[in-house]
Amino acid sequence: FHEWSNETQNSTDPFIDLNAFKTFDFSRKAALTITGSSGYSDSGEDAYSLGYNTYYRTGYLLNYQLLKHLSSSLSGSYRFIEFHETLDARKDEALTLGAGLSWEPLQWLQLNLNYSFSDYTTDSILRQDYTDNRIFFSVNLIPEKPIRADKNLSRQSFDQMIYNREK
Repeated sequence: FHEWSNETQNSTDPFIDLNAFKTFDFSRKAALTITGSSGYSDSGEDAYSLGYNTYYRTGYLLNYQLLKHLSSSLSGSYRFIEFHETLDARKDEALTLGAGLSWEPLQWLQLNLNYSFSDYTTDSILRQDYTDNRIFFSVNLIPEKPIRADKNLSRQSFDQMIYNREK
């Protein structure tokens, strides 16, 4: 539980700081990774006027091996941010859903096709809501000797992947 304070405003409500991350391997073909966190932070150097905020976020990634060289993925994330120090006590929400296919025709070549849907809503009069649909294709060249032998995602790379899709 946390309380935060600064020069202009103090928090009077208790706040639960949550941080969870887990990967479930269902079989050699399927794995589910989930994450959830909450916290408070300042808005960073780029947005001093927004002050401190509290955030809640959750996400998942489901990977499934369809064939020997073909795999699929489903992902999603939800973020809710409250900016307490703005004039209108702004609240932002972002929902992102994604799906993808990955084909490895050669040991050193991987082709990826991904789709993502993002829905952003805010109650601020200074920003607008938006919906974003993206389809992207990527080619990965994989060295014969992997730079990193661990195939499991780190918490940081997982959060970066699911929460920053719309950037």
